Amino acid sequence: MTTQIILYILASLTVGVLTGRFLLRGLLKRQEVAAQNKVKKILKDAENNAEILKKNRLLEAKEKFLQLKS
Repeated sequence: MTTQIILYILASLTVGVLTGRFLLRGLLKRQEVAAQNKVKKILKDAENNAEILKKNRLLEAKEKFLQLKS
């Protein structure tokens, strides 16, 4: 009887550990994907902001050139 209880306990622990590991792996994978998506969005926003800043600087330079020219 005691041997059966020990085997049931070991089987339950094994199932619990494997289930926890499976769930943790899924959670970590979702977090990794979310982090990668966030990085992509940050990079895209930075590129857009850099492009806008570049266009503004070029416009300012053209205006300054025209102002100095006249």
